[in-house]
Order: sequence, then structure tokens, then C-alpha cells
Amino acid sequence: MKDEELWPLAERVCTKAQLEALRYKALGFSERRTASIIGIMRPAVQDRLAGAILKIRQAAEKSTLPDNSR
Repeated sequence: MKDEELWPLAERVCTKAQLEALRYKALGFSERRTASIIGIMRPAVQDRLAGAILKIRQAAEKSTLPDNSR
């Protein structure tokens, strides 16, 4: 999967909170700074990022699997 395909995929599978954390990460903000901006604890930012990455990986794997249903 190409990098430019990842963000649209993320928008389809991630929650708004996860996307918010991803945006700050993409802008280069640390987890600590992101937590401060959003107003949550750092472990919550880590959880959001981990959840987002898991969802994106799973969705990417599904989209690249061959269709054996034919």
C-alpha cells in the first residue's frame, strides 16, 4: 500500500479521537505535547495512536488480500 493511500484509509477506520492524535503525530508533535494540547493524559494519546495503527494495519491487510470469493 502506498503512503498516499494511508490517510484516506485511516479516515475510514479510525475514530475522531484517533485521527486527532495521528494529525499531531504527523505534524511532529511529541506525545506529551499532543496530550497537553488535547487536554488528556499521555497514556491516552499512546492508546489512541496504538489503536489507530492497529486499525490501519488490519484494514490495509484486508485491502491487499486477493479476492478468493470468485
